[in-house]
Amino acid sequence: MAIDISRSSEKYVFISYSTKNQDYAESALHLLKDEQIGVWMAPYDIPAGSKYAQVINNAIKNCACVLLLLSEQSQASEWVDKEIERAINYKKTIISMHLDEIQLNDSFSFYLGNQQIVPVKTIDKHDKSIQKILDAIKVFIRYEGHPDYANKTVELIEDEFKNHRNNAKDEIDEIKEREYTGNLEFEKYRNSYSVSAYSGSGSAVVIPSIYNDFPVTSIDCRVFSECTSLISIEIPDSVTSIGDYAFSGCTSLTNVKIPDSVTSIGSHAFYGCTSLESITIPFVGAKKYGTENTYFGYIFGASSDNDNSNYVPSSLKTVIITGNSSIGDSAFSGCTSLTSVEIPDSVTSIGHCAFNCTSLTNVKIPNSVTSIGNCAFFSCTSLTSVEIPDSVTSIGDSAFSGCPSLGCNEYDNAYYLGNENNLYISLLEVKDTSIRNCEIHSDTKCIHSSAFSGCTSLTSVEIPDSVTSIGGGAFSGCTSLTSVVIPDSVTSIGQYAFCNCTKLTSIEIPNSVTSIGYSAFDTSMTSIDIDENNQHYKSIDGNLYSKDGKTFIRYAGGKADTSFTIPDSVTSIGESAFCGCTSLTNVKIPDSVTNIGDWAFSGCTLLTSVKIGDSVTSIGGYVFRGCTSLTSIVIPNSVTTIGENAFDKCTSLMSIVIPNSVTSIDRYEFQNCPSLTTIEFEGTVEEWKTISNVYLDNDYAGRVVFSPRKSSAPTKRHHWFKIR
Repeated sequence: MAIDISRSSEKYVFISYSTKNQDYAESALHLLKDEQIGVWMAPYDIPAGSKYAQVINNAIKNCACVLLLLSEQSQASEWVDKEIERAINYKKTIISMHLDEIQLNDSFSFYLGNQQIVPVKTIDKHDKSIQKILDAIKVFIRYEGHPDYANKTVELIEDEFKNHRNNAKDEIDEIKEREYTGNLEFEKYRNSYSVSAYSGSGSAVVIPSIYNDFPVTSIDCRVFSECTSLISIEIPDSVTSIGDYAFSGCTSLTNVKIPDSVTSIGSHAFYGCTSLESITIPFVGAKKYGTENTYFGYIFGASSDNDNSNYVPSSLKTVIITGNSSIGDSAFSGCTSLTSVEIPDSVTSIGHCAFNCTSLTNVKIPNSVTSIGNCAFFSCTSLTSVEIPDSVTSIGDSAFSGCPSLGCNEYDNAYYLGNENNLYISLLEVKDTSIRNCEIHSDTKCIHSSAFSGCTSLTSVEIPDSVTSIGGGAFSGCTSLTSVVIPDSVTSIGQYAFCNCTKLTSIEIPNSVTSIGYSAFDTSMTSIDIDENNQHYKSIDGNLYSKDGKTFIRYAGGKADTSFTIPDSVTSIGESAFCGCTSLTNVKIPDSVTNIGDWAFSGCTLLTSVKIGDSVTSIGGYVFRGCTSLTSIVIPNSVTTIGENAFDKCTSLMSIVIPNSVTSIDRYEFQNCPSLTTIEFEGTVEEWKTISNVYLDNDYAGRVVFSPRKSSAPTKRHHWFKIR
């Protein structure tokens, strides 16, 4: 969670570092967060679209202290130099963490002349130097703003910190003892030991669970790094944490079993283990109960799930997961070498795009799983079998799309996935899109996305009351479908579920439905009726709203009406709310509305005017894309953000007024607008240059005019200035 620097009560540490020391900075960030210490670090805490210099200055001004990661690279960094200068100006204490042996240059000798520099070898909470830094920071967080602590050194703060301890015995227990046994080196911390170093060259290492009558609870950073002869490692179930780079570069390591006792695994812990064939892990990602870094490649050095394919070793074939309650989004995405993943019966959900593993051959989903996310097994081209347990109630869009080798069960005109007790849990797809009818098995729970897509001859379908979810695009393009009865067992209807069902003019939604995806119903609908007992949605004049009436979700585009006024109760216009409503010529948006969602009016080809209320602050991406009859539009000065390609393909658009309240404009905002002659910006040339990245080629030269507002009163647009 980002630090709110506008709240004076929120105390935090500002980390100043060079991006060339990113790994150290990430380790420091995680260490401080683990200690429940607030942290501000760029670029993560810089809001999108904001000015870096301004935000960083405010962050330093309001911090409790500054943690400087001091290195040759940080001394050479222009940003670090500016940050330290600001910190001194604001009388902030600077705690310098010395990453390598360097000679301070003139600037940093001046900056740090009276500051304590703490040398560190690794960022590990069990390290004595790191503990000193943590103790000092905790005091600054506690007493930040107190005049007695301004500009004090770490050594002075550490002395005063000791006076605040409640129990003298704790002070003694925190003194680390360095001891050796064989090739392993241990350090004591209170009532436990950590493995701090290894000096052997053997092929197998067994870490003891007990040392000197105390448990061994952690493996420190880089302990086994570059142990190229190490083939196997036995980790006892007393260990709870494994540090950053702990086994990095162990190129001969083939199998690893991490016990269930481990709750955190550091970044790059198994980086460069190029011979690893199988691994047993108690969870996926960095922490057992964490919500960040929940992708498999994290422990191999990947900085995001997109990097899984670059860091997970190609030798790795088997993963056994022994814990976790969920497998996160994109957890194994891009792990193309994996052939087998064992999912434990503690898992209740599988996230979106969790597996994109082209070598994965079979998967057994345990009976604990209730939901499978969108694209969960998308493009698992080698997948031949999968068991769907009875516990599953929801399967996301395209969960098994692109799996040509997948064996299925057959019933009537469709293929199904299931298990030995129920072969027909999920209707995957029809046998042939030319079918006129299809009987859905009475035990079916889920209709997969695109299951009936393109069945242009299908005139009716009976959905049994066993079905709980209808996937995205499930019946899209069923142009002959005239009626559908949705049973009250259904809880979710996916996006585009009935899109392009051009003969389907009305539908009734039962009270059981809790989720409806955007553009679920075609613009041919004249009425979308909702059961009055439904707790999530309601219908007003055949249009779809949230139950409280604050969100306008979908306009019944089959109506003959040419104009529509959104009710004053509405505060938000949902994604694709009017998309493709080709009969509408004008829409009035009331002052109650603050947000217009993506694609809201796209494809409204007869729309000539839109009155946007004065309370709207955000206009989504592609909002008016393809509104080919729209000639002009005025954006009110309440608007601060306009999404990407908002006016793309508005071929008749001649003029637009943009207020100087807008903070950013997308590069391709006015792409494919050949009639656009005037972009009036109610601000200065300098303001336009600050917020705009609009691509204006030679055909657009001179189309931006400026009429700066002098007050909040309506502006008379005289004295325009053009730039060429």
